[in-house]
Amino acid sequence: MSSSGIGVARAPEGPSRIQTQQPSVPETSVTPQVREAAHWFFWVVAVTAMDSVFVLLSGHIHRFTGLGVTAVVDMFSGANPMGHLISNGWLATLLMFLGFTALEGRKSAFAIGLGVYACDAALLVVAHDYFCIPFHAFVLYQLYRGFAALQHSPSSEAA
Repeated sequence: MSSSGIGVARAPEGPSRIQTQQPSVPETSVTPQVREAAHWFFWVVAVTAMDSVFVLLSGHIHRFTGLGVTAVVDMFSGANPMGHLISNGWLATLLMFLGFTALEGRKSAFAIGLGVYACDAALLVVAHDYFCIPFHAFVLYQLYRGFAALQHSPSSEAA
């Protein structure tokens, strides 16, 4: 007999297993303590933005969250709002980048952030703006906690 090419397909004898391929997403092993510490970069960016809004509105409120860079710029430029906004923008951009990098669990982001923010605190001393130093000290402590948590993590990058 000739075959017409139409036939009954046989079912496989064992249970069929459908293999699905999962997209390769890198596993992040960032602890909640590291994540919380990295969010402090974003808090500093937020209060820096508020500082810029106060300057734009010609507010004369003394802000405890001011930056040392802008205090020194204000000291030398006679409180020029443009210099204040530019220095706030540059430092906020750097801190935002460091925050996103720190969320990935990179020790280098925390180390650079600690150094930058400590230098900013030193600039507050130069500008005789002692009112802002406690906030800087608190943020530096929070960033250090994230750095220390990464030090004890076995899967973190080398600093």
